[in-house]
Amino acid sequence: MEKEIRIFDTANRVLKVKGIRFELYDVGSGTLLDTQNSGDLNPRRRGSNAWGVKLAFLPISGPLEVYTTDPNHRYPGNVIRSLEGQNDNRIDIDLSKVPATTGGQATPLSSTDPTQIVQWVQSASKWDKDEQRSVLNFVINYMLLRVQRDLAPKKQELNRLVINWKQGLAKIGIEI
Repeated sequence: MEKEIRIFDTANRVLKVKGIRFELYDVGSGTLLDTQNSGDLNPRRRGSNAWGVKLAFLPISGPLEVYTTDPNHRYPGNVIRSLEGQNDNRIDIDLSKVPATTGGQATPLSSTDPTQIVQWVQSASKWDKDEQRSVLNFVINYMLLRVQRDLAPKKQELNRLVINWKQGLAKIGIEI
């Protein structure tokens, strides 16, 4: 089976960025099924507008999830949830880009209270509205990943992902 994931930015333009890591997991077990770095899906075709990954796996019953990481911490925290594991298909995703720096708040975010998270993110004088939305997406997905990791029988790969995302959050002033 194969899940072809095509990547776009939040303005729905093809995102031509190499090296964003996509990891496909079996939700029930926490097993990593495949991982690929983004790239041109048609490298022989000049000016290709097909960017993303092709993740291969054996058919399974139960949901799959895809998580993104990025060595530059620009596109982490994106998730594709509740994929079925019995069919091939193409998935288009808009990837949120997190800011490169902290938002200018006086203190780091350390709360998991939703209201405090929203207020803290909205107080960021150095982030525009898209960056704020991206940060909120990242924080929420991080908390959901932590829950998923804690529920999974196989935690090793998900724990590595949690650590990577935690590092990305720390770069923008979030320590939860």
